[in-house]
Amino acid sequence: MTVPGTAHNLCDVRRNTSALRRHEQAERGHCVVCGTIGTSEHDFICADCGDPLGTMLYCTACGRRLALDPATADAFLRDNGYDLDNLSGVVMKVTRCSRCMADDETVDLSIYRLRFG
Repeated sequence: MTVPGTAHNLCDVRRNTSALRRHEQAERGHCVVCGTIGTSEHDFICADCGDPLGTMLYCTACGRRLALDPATADAFLRDNGYDLDNLSGVVMKVTRCSRCMADDETVDLSIYRLRFG
């Protein structure tokens, strides 16, 4: 026996549940580097993307994360017009990395620094 309107009501429940999840996620903060959803309403840099004592690089195209030695990080930043005194806690987010970039492509670079306190 089929109850009229049952399938329609079930779809409404699923749709409302999905909308509620999207609304809850919109209120929660996310990692500004990789986009991981957090547990509070504040944006952050997650432990996978940032190292307070080192320099990290994250590629948005392939998801690659690299811990860079200070000399390599400094050379990369200087080649792109940045001169930073202290590279501890710096996170560089690029749209392409050496693994997934074609020779004729350009890269967008965003620089973040971990801040405490």
